[in-house]
Amino acid sequence: MLPYEVAIEYFVRPLRGILVHKLSSEGYSQAAIARALGLSQPMVYKILRSGVAKYYEELSEAGFNLNEVDVYVNTLLNSLLSREVGKYNALFTTLVNKVLSDARLCKVHLKKDLELPPSCSVCISVFTPAMHPLVAEYENYLKTLLKNPRVVELVPEVGMNIAYSTPAPASINDVIGLPGRIIKLNDRAEAVGMPCFGGSKHTATILIRASRYNKSLRACASIRYVDEYIEKLKALGFTVAESGPHKSLSEVIEAVEAIFKENSSVTAIADRGGLGIEPIIYVFAKDIAELIEILQLLP
Repeated sequence: MLPYEVAIEYFVRPLRGILVHKLSSEGYSQAAIARALGLSQPMVYKILRSGVAKYYEELSEAGFNLNEVDVYVNTLLNSLLSREVGKYNALFTTLVNKVLSDARLCKVHLKKDLELPPSCSVCISVFTPAMHPLVAEYENYLKTLLKNPRVVELVPEVGMNIAYSTPAPASINDVIGLPGRIIKLNDRAEAVGMPCFGGSKHTATILIRASRYNKSLRACASIRYVDEYIEKLKALGFTVAESGPHKSLSEVIEAVEAIFKENSSVTAIADRGGLGIEPIIYVFAKDIAELIEILQLLP
């Protein structure tokens, strides 16, 4: 069996089975589910008849923690519910590549393909592709950040993202981010998805608006709103502006641009959120190295 065949059978298929049930519980018709997931309607009917527990059990038998599975499911589901098809495809693809490159399915592969040598390391080498230098830099610093056990304290309920741009970014395609954000998984912070250009939408847009007025800012993180973090940032020499409350996320973005238009020396924004919008602190830096160093000083 090829690695992708293993991934499709033991990761993609059961994960998509759970998504079928989740969309059904959200009120989607079988026809709408079929369109959203690229399945036939008879296949959707068959999946719904089999029950959702079957797919959780299959993923568990393949070696996946069920809390981890729920994180993947909820992240993918949010993209589907918001009709962000491109983001859904990008996230699912990066998840598959990450599962393979992390050797998560090697035991299953060895069990199913008796001709495969135990020393096989194809997935580790093939599915860890040559990266754009900025993506590689982002990934290295992200790993450093996630090794710090205190970092979980920075993660908001909506998840945390880190954006890192090329000089003078014109669109989110010039900004590296995580398609699925950094989330709380038990007592640690976990990145969902692999960093890529266009991976972030909201945090990337915040960074782009800020960089219009301060071109030296190329990195931004969205962290949990805590008064102590605001005071620590000020003590570190940050110029912290306040914003909100807002009625929509688009208002948050417009408020950020207005702040930088008035004062381009701002380096952090304490945003109070609004109805249905979680308060967030946006921390800006000249590059990913400086940003990661700052974030580790806060919790």
